[in-house]
Amino acid sequence: MSGSRITLDMLGELMLNMQADLQVVSSTMLRLDRSIDRLRDEMHEIRNELRAPHRQGQRTAARVRRLEEGAAQAREVP
Repeated sequence: MSGSRITLDMLGELMLNMQADLQVVSSTMLRLDRSIDRLRDEMHEIRNELRAPHRQGQRTAARVRRLEEGAAQAREVP
């Protein structure tokens, strides 16, 4: 292309090709953004599910502690 002249038609065609390429890139980026948002939501749900057994264990331990304290107080009462 160094020796040939660039015509307006060639420039127009190049611009149309670039526009089409940019549309593809833009669509891909939007799709990836939505995928990232979906994955973040899924990770948040998974973390909540992983925390649930820990919370249940804490609640059970607190209940047992209260029962033991109540039993100990009942033994202390004359």
